[in-house]
Amino acid sequence: MTDAKSDQSEIPLRPKNPDPEQVEKKQSKRSKQTKSQAQNKEDLALPQARKEDTIAEAAEGSGDSPSQLPDFIVKRNELFDKLKRKHDAEVLEKEHPVINVVLDLGNDRSGAPIPAMPVAAKAWESTPGSFLKHVDKDISSDVVVAKVDGRELWDLHRPLEKDCRISYLPFTSPEGRNVFWHSSAHVLGEAAECQYNCLLSHGPPVEQGFFYDMAIAGG
Repeated sequence: MTDAKSDQSEIPLRPKNPDPEQVEKKQSKRSKQTKSQAQNKEDLALPQARKEDTIAEAAEGSGDSPSQLPDFIVKRNELFDKLKRKHDAEVLEKEHPVINVVLDLGNDRSGAPIPAMPVAAKAWESTPGSFLKHVDKDISSDVVVAKVDGRELWDLHRPLEKDCRISYLPFTSPEGRNVFWHSSAHVLGEAAECQYNCLLSHGPPVEQGFFYDMAIAGG
């Protein structure tokens, strides 16, 4: 049988006459805590809101969207993509026979000649750039463009077509530097077109670097 007296002692009792001053203090304390929590939530939300606003502004100002590029650039890109797809399809249809390729790596840092290196290759598939993994980093890290049979400049990603001898040109060579600055001039020109909607004239590489003449609407 349960002791009724013991049960009653476990029941929390409410004061019959609470002190008005104590009640007011507790209410004031709760109010301050509520305001503080609300402020903390607002402070935490602000950085996220600013981040979202920044992302939205960046997206609006970005030139990545085709709709924001000048019309002539959009048409030019479409033409390039069309021609590139046609060229790639033609390359795929060609036979890819094994070809003999020899790498002529010139001299090492001490000036001693580096022995010629034969490499396995396939026509319309292997590129000069793909052979750089076999070349010492002291040489490969500075390569800008290749040269086929000592005559024709050849992009590093352009597939080879027949038996040939390949040499590599670094930025420190006049031809290599000229190629690098020629490509840089194209990058400068397209950036100017996108930014200023200008019309380009000419902008070749020169001994000191590269440039582009342009005409901007309104003079």
